[in-house]
Amino acid sequence: MDLPELNHIISRLTVNQKLAIILAVLLVTTGINVGVVNLYQRQTDSLEASADLAKDQQVRAQEMARFSQQLTVNPSDTTTIQTRLNQTIHEYNRGLSQLESRGGGTEFGVDSVPTELTADIQANRELWTEYRAQLNTVRTQQAVNSSYAESATYIATHQQDIDAQLDQLEDQYESAAGDFSAERELVSRLQQLNGQISSYTTLIANNEQLGQSDFGVQGSKIALERRLTQFDRRLNVLKTGGTYQETRIQSPPAGVTDALNTLSEEWEPYRTSGQTIANQERYNTEYAAAVQFIQTNTQTLVERSDTVARGFESVADRRAVFLQRLLFALFGINVVVFALSLRFSNRYVGKPLTHLTDVADEIASGQISGEEELVSATGTEQEPRDEIEQLKRSFSEMRETLELVSQQADALAAQRFDDPVLAESVPGEFGDNLQAMQADLKELIKEQEAAQEELESQKAELQTQKEKLERQNERLDQFASLVSHDLRNPLGTAKMYLDFAKDTGEEEDFDSVRESLERMDTMIDDLLTFARTGGAVTETETVEIAAIARSAWDMAATHDAELSVEVEWARVDADPDKLLHVFENLFRNASQHGSPDTDQTVNITVGRIATMPTATRSSPDEKKGFYIADDGVGIPEEDREDIFEHGYSTSEQGNGFGMSIVKQVVDAHGWEITVTESEDGGARFEITGV
Repeated sequence: MDLPELNHIISRLTVNQKLAIILAVLLVTTGINVGVVNLYQRQTDSLEASADLAKDQQVRAQEMARFSQQLTVNPSDTTTIQTRLNQTIHEYNRGLSQLESRGGGTEFGVDSVPTELTADIQANRELWTEYRAQLNTVRTQQAVNSSYAESATYIATHQQDIDAQLDQLEDQYESAAGDFSAERELVSRLQQLNGQISSYTTLIANNEQLGQSDFGVQGSKIALERRLTQFDRRLNVLKTGGTYQETRIQSPPAGVTDALNTLSEEWEPYRTSGQTIANQERYNTEYAAAVQFIQTNTQTLVERSDTVARGFESVADRRAVFLQRLLFALFGINVVVFALSLRFSNRYVGKPLTHLTDVADEIASGQISGEEELVSATGTEQEPRDEIEQLKRSFSEMRETLELVSQQADALAAQRFDDPVLAESVPGEFGDNLQAMQADLKELIKEQEAAQEELESQKAELQTQKEKLERQNERLDQFASLVSHDLRNPLGTAKMYLDFAKDTGEEEDFDSVRESLERMDTMIDDLLTFARTGGAVTETETVEIAAIARSAWDMAATHDAELSVEVEWARVDADPDKLLHVFENLFRNASQHGSPDTDQTVNITVGRIATMPTATRSSPDEKKGFYIADDGVGIPEEDREDIFEHGYSTSEQGNGFGMSIVKQVVDAHGWEITVTESEDGGARFEITGV
C-alpha cells in the first residue's frame, strides 16, 4: 500500500474515527509505560515497607524495655502495663516473622530482602528467643521480695501503735511520785527515733530502684539500722536503769514496768521488720537478672533492626535509580509517539479545523452578516464530506441569530431595557435564556441598590460601635489608675500600724493592720463592681452620715488632722461602701493638701446643708445635703472647675484621681458635688440633691 492510497483511505474516515486511532495509539503507549513503572514502583514500595517494618521493630524493642521497667516502679498498674507489654511482644514477634519470610521468597520477580541481611535477621531471632524468655520472667514473677514487702507494710501499720505506747509511758512517768524528768526526756527521744524509723523506711521503699546502686538509699539504710539500735539501747536503759549520756536513769517505778513490757513486746517485731528493710534487697534475684538482661540487650535489638532497615533502604535506593533511568527511556518513546500522533492529527484534523477557525474568527471579529463560502477540508470537491463539512453549514445558519443576539446583548449591557431590539424573538433555548437574563439583570440592579443602602447603614452603625469601644477603653485605663490610687491609702495605713506593732507588740496595732487589709479587700471588690457596672449604684440603704464619716476617718491616713462631725442623726439613702469611699478620699485630700505647714493641724468638719433627713422627719427643701470643709489653704478659684478631671492634681505628689473617684461615685448616686471656700478660708465640698 503506497502513500496516496493510504491518504485516500484516511480521508474517507470520519473525525471520530481519526481521533479514535490517535487515542488508541496513545492509550497503548501509556498502558505499557504505566505497567512497567508500576512493576518497579511496587518493588520499591515493598522494599520501603520492609524498611519501615524494621524501624517499627526498633520502637517496639524500646517499648518492651520501658514496659518491663514500669512493672517494677509502678506495680499498682500491673494489669494495664501487662496488657500493653503482651501486645508489644506479639507485634514484635509477628514483625520478625514477616521479615524472615520475606528473606527467602520473591515478590514481582525480585528478592525482597538483601542476601547480606539474612544473617542479621537470624541473629536477631536468636537474641529475641532469649529476650522473650526474660520478658516472661518479668511478667510472671514477683518483683519485690515477700519478706521485704511484709516488713514495709508492718512498719507502716504499727508506727502509730508504738507512738501510742510511748505516749502512755510518758503519762505514767509524769504521774509517778518523784523526779523522772530524765526518764521522760528519754521517752521523748524514743518518740523522735520512732518517727525517724518510719520516715527512713518510707524513703527506702520509695527510692530503691531495680538494678541501681543509689548512694542515698544505702545511706538511708545505714541511718535506719542506727536508729533501730539507738531505740533498742534506750529502751533497755529505761527497763533496767543505769546511766545514759552521763545522766542517771532510775529503775522503773511501780505502774511503769507493765507499760515498758508491753512496749518491748510490740517493739520486737517492729525492730525485726526495720532490720529486714535495712539489710535486704527489695527485688528478688531472678527478677533483677531478667530486668538487667533486658536493659543490656535492648540496644542490640535496636541496632540489628536498624541494620536491616538501612539494608532495605539501600536496595530501594538502587531500584529508584533504575526506575529513574527507565522513566527517561519511556519519556523518549512517548515523545516520538506523541510527535507522530501530532503529525497525523494536524494533517487529517488540524488543517480542516484551521480553515473553519478562520471563518469563526471572522464571525468573532464582528463580520457576522454576509455569507462566506466554506470549501472542503481536503480541497477537492470529489472527496466525501465528514463532520467538519457538516459543521460549515451550521455556521451559515447561525449568522443571523448571532447578529440579533449581539444587538440584544449590547442593549442589556447598556441597560437600555426599552430598546426595541429586545422585543425581537431569538429562537430556541438561547432566546429563553436571554429573556431570563434580562429579568434577572433588572432584579439584580434593584438588589444592588438596596445592598448599597444597607451598607451605608452598617457603616454608620460600625462607626458608632467604634466610638463606644474607644470610650470603654478609656474607662478601663481610668479604672487601672483608680485601683492604684485607692489601694495606696489603706496600704499605707497597714504599713504604719505594722511598724507600730513591730515596735510595741500591741494586739491593738495588729488589729488595725488587719482592718486596713480587710478594707483593701472590700475596696478591690467595690472597684471591680464599679468597673463592671460603669459606676452605677444598684442597691442602696438608709445610712447615718456621722457613722460613715467616722468609719472613713478611722481608715484614712489623717494623723495630722482633727475631725468634727456636726450631722448627728442625719440619714441618707446610699451605697454605704461607695459613700465611705467618698469620705476617705475627701479626708485624705484635706489632710495631705490642706496646710502648707507640716506642723500645723488641719481641722476638718462634716456638716449639714439646709435640712438633712433625720430619724424622725425630713424636709422638702429645694437644696439639702452635707459638706466636708477644712481650714487649710483651700483650692484656688481657677482650679475648682478642673479638680474633678481625671489626672488633674495641684500637688506634685498627687496623681489626680482621688477627686475623680469622688465625682463618679456622687454622680452614680444622682447627686451633685461642688467646691467652694470654707468659712476659715480652706476648701469646702458640698454634696447636694440627696
